Amino acid sequence: MRTGEGGGSAVAVTYQTLQDQAMIHLKIANFYRDAASRVQSKAGPIVDDWRQWDAQKAQNYDDWQRTLVNNLLQEADAHDAACTSLMNAAEAYQDAEGANAGGNGSTPPPSPGRGPQ
Repeated sequence: MRTGEGGGSAVAVTYQTLQDQAMIHLKIANFYRDAASRVQSKAGPIVDDWRQWDAQKAQNYDDWQRTLVNNLLQEADAHDAACTSLMNAAEAYQDAEGANAGGNGSTPPPSPGRGPQ
């Protein structure tokens, strides 16, 4: 168990909690990618329209939206990396749990001196 900062409540870290956190990061990454895709799809026609009237404003908008899309994709990549790290930690946790349980990973071995009853 880990205790939260500032005297918060204890949080049990399990395979499932690690896996759940990984899935949350994956959903966040997908959200950022979707947002980037939507910005790109909407910005293209706007830039094309603006080029007819003011090429500099069109270029400024295009630069801005490309920076925004790049930032969104960087956030998505960061959440993908967090997802991968958490999934790796979940697998390591499961492997360690299995090793501590005598290799089967499902039930812990009996305590010393306590055989089947």
